[in-house]
Amino acid sequence: MPRRKSIRAFTLVELLAIMTVIVILIAIAGPALRGFMGTGGRKGAVNQTLAGLEQARALAVLEGVPAYFVVADLASLRNADAGQINRYHYRSFALFKADAADVTGAPKIQVTPWNALAPNVAFRSDRFLRDGVYATTRVSFSPARANAPAGSDPQITCPYVRFNPTGEVENPTTTPTSGPLARHIGMMLFEGFVQIDQGQNVELATGKDADETIFLHRFTGRAVYQPR
Repeated sequence: MPRRKSIRAFTLVELLAIMTVIVILIAIAGPALRGFMGTGGRKGAVNQTLAGLEQARALAVLEGVPAYFVVADLASLRNADAGQINRYHYRSFALFKADAADVTGAPKIQVTPWNALAPNVAFRSDRFLRDGVYATTRVSFSPARANAPAGSDPQITCPYVRFNPTGEVENPTTTPTSGPLARHIGMMLFEGFVQIDQGQNVELATGKDADETIFLHRFTGRAVYQPR
């Protein structure tokens, strides 16, 4: 009768030792892994923003009307729920355009859906622009679709960059007047999120030295990323 080979199993002590080693490795690698993921998320958000700005510029030139790169600010939206804030508030952007008449105060026409940035990355709310202040405009908030009928959705007041039909940046107007970044507008993103506290924006960073800046040339309308 053939003898059965005995199979040695792990003892409880050995299993506990293996689990302890795994926990230690996770504890050591965790911060580095989180830092790597944070860096990748910021770089992804930078690429999204660069593409969105170039698309807005091209829209203005091709259609011959002002185009807007608009960052979502839900502080003025009544009854905004936590899900909307987490997904859209300073974490998404959409493109809008003016109608042919470009009447001041007329509703903007939404061209794209709201594009969410990479997870855990947001635009700066207090320093959306690196130098100076930015303008705001009221737009319809229709996160589920583009080309929504003007005025059919709640209105929100958002920061924006406006391109004219020649591709230049018309607004904002404040830029450095000297140095290597003269005539450039700096847009800032960071690793973290923006909360709404009693109608005010509060930034909460989740990483150190986590700002990224995109520079937009006023006259050409071209956006470039300058790594830190």
